Amino acid sequence: MILWAFITAAIVYFIDYIISPGEIFGGYGDWIETLPKWLAKPLGGCMVCMGVWMSVFVFVFLHFEFNLSWIMLIPFIVITSFFIRVLLKYFC
Repeated sequence: MILWAFITAAIVYFIDYIISPGEIFGGYGDWIETLPKWLAKPLGGCMVCMGVWMSVFVFVFLHFEFNLSWIMLIPFIVITSFFIRVLLKYFC
């Protein structure tokens, strides 16, 4: 589960990179900035906020693929958020 949390954090980091200004999906990043904050953050305006929703989507996949218990959802989100914070601290 820790490996999947790190992979999820890496995906979030990658998405944040490609929607930054000047990158391939920079137009999407510009569009996100025009939205209200409550909507923009989970759509890519905030890595940690987007990471929570990405964690939920990945966990749903893991639940059906590997039959994980739903009780593990909260720890999965917390571990993914930790890895996102580590990536933000050391690579941004």
